Amino acid sequence: MKIEALKIKAWCDSNLSAVAWQRIIVKISPEFRGSGLKLSNLLNPDQTVLLDDSQYGVIKKAVEETYDVSMSIMV
Repeated sequence: MKIEALKIKAWCDSNLSAVAWQRIIVKISPEFRGSGLKLSNLLNPDQTVLLDDSQYGVIKKAVEETYDVSMSIMV
């Protein structure tokens, strides 16, 4: 399964805070190193930035650890 990073960013913006997405990306950036995704593409994703299940899992875990909220995104 692939999910658009833009959908996750939108969820963070509307359910957490205006800076939540940036905080999450900074937190997970070491785990995404070598994945082919640039930090700038993650901070400001467009519809072409797609994440696989493991990348989504890393983001979901970071949201839960940082905000104590379970993230649910409709694919």
